[in-house]
Amino acid sequence: MRDRDRHVLHHGPYAAPQIGKDGTLHDEVRGWVRVGGMTDAPIPWPRVKKTGRASLVLCGGLVHAVRVESEIAVAHWWGVGVVTVWSWRKALGVTPINEGTTDLYRRYLPSKIPGWSAEMGRERAAAPHIISRIAAGKRGKPAHPESRAGLLRAAKRRKPKAHRDAIGAANHRRSLHAWSRSVPPAWAALEKAVRDHRSLAPSPSRGRRWHASEDALLGLAPDGVVSGLVARSRDSVAQRRLSLGIPAWGCP
Repeated sequence: MRDRDRHVLHHGPYAAPQIGKDGTLHDEVRGWVRVGGMTDAPIPWPRVKKTGRASLVLCGGLVHAVRVESEIAVAHWWGVGVVTVWSWRKALGVTPINEGTTDLYRRYLPSKIPGWSAEMGRERAAAPHIISRIAAGKRGKPAHPESRAGLLRAAKRRKPKAHRDAIGAANHRRSLHAWSRSVPPAWAALEKAVRDHRSLAPSPSRGRRWHASEDALLGLAPDGVVSGLVARSRDSVAQRRLSLGIPAWGCP
């Protein structure tokens, strides 16, 4: 991996804070400190006025960078050591693995682990005896607070469209299967008639006319089930049923 890829900043650009008229800034660790000049790092930053090695004022964009960027990126752009960034993280209560560190590990992975080894690891992790052994080790043990918070954040995050479509299709197949097991035998004949009609009809498009075999299904099942059989939206099925005066399934 090239150095510019290792030192990438995800939430930049970062600019130095404006120093007050009295030459002071508020440091997140030390409190109010007097500024003794600017560093000559790639991102110039105010330093504390004191003797010895330069000590940066932990304020403004630097605080945000310490919270979200990787340690080596902050160390490179602000001209400090990794140990210094680690001490800043500890003072601010930042977790060892934040957003920047996670992305850095993800980009490091292809160069550290060859493809055949990664594939072998995935196959081994998917083995039933490995899954059962991991589950037995975690069963009955409460999750770590950070792990629990991360799982909750991932569960609340909006899923990709492909994932949502797959979940919706699986739920529809499950409900259709459960419904087909409880319907009378005439339902199978009607379903076959619709499928035969769809094999001869043109591809679904806006404004497609309703067929008699489709009208025969209205009211015999929930609108969501009928919509899957006739390849139409649920709203379209409901509007067609209401226009023909057919009550909804389960209603007198």
